[in-house]
Amino acid sequence: MRTGAGRIFCEELISRLGEGRSTLLRTLMGMITPSAGEVLINGRSVEGYPAHAIAELGAAFVPQTRRVFGRLTVYENIVMGRSASAGRSKAAWGVERIFEIFPRLRDIQDYIADEVDSDQRQFLTIARSLFTGPCLLMLDDPADGLSPNAIGELSRALVRLRDDGVAVLFTERESSLMEGVEPAVFFMDAGRLVDVDGRFCALASA
Repeated sequence: MRTGAGRIFCEELISRLGEGRSTLLRTLMGMITPSAGEVLINGRSVEGYPAHAIAELGAAFVPQTRRVFGRLTVYENIVMGRSASAGRSKAAWGVERIFEIFPRLRDIQDYIADEVDSDQRQFLTIARSLFTGPCLLMLDDPADGLSPNAIGELSRALVRLRDDGVAVLFTERESSLMEGVEPAVFFMDAGRLVDVDGRFCALASA
């Protein structure tokens, strides 16, 4: 399985619940030790690397939990990503650039994070990861529970990230987000990739 900067809308994993989608992302991020194979970022093996070291190489992971620093403002949450970019040669994204990706966050930047709704919280968790300036962004089921309008906003954001040269890998149980970004698709069955680099149009006609 391979991703490439500026080449792909998204790489997507579709499977039934418990098929290993989240496990794969956590393994790529160094949170789980793989039993076989290897993970390379920009051609460098990250075997044995802890998650923070993989983050310094340019990978960012947004779990499904949507955790935020509840007592801090939206703006303060975003800039908390600065610590994860420490020591990296690539400059982190600025807040204004992130607001261009998620314009709704600009309007609520002074709100306390615990007071924002579920859609805005999801945008916030992604925005915080973007502040590190990643070359690879991994999202675990990012459209789960989002309103239709928010799914449309997220689709546009992922396309913008693609255009900015960020490789995006996300998991999904349904096809709600795929329709907006038309990603290359990886299918999983019992924890194994069974069809690599299919297209959404092929899935829709199956």
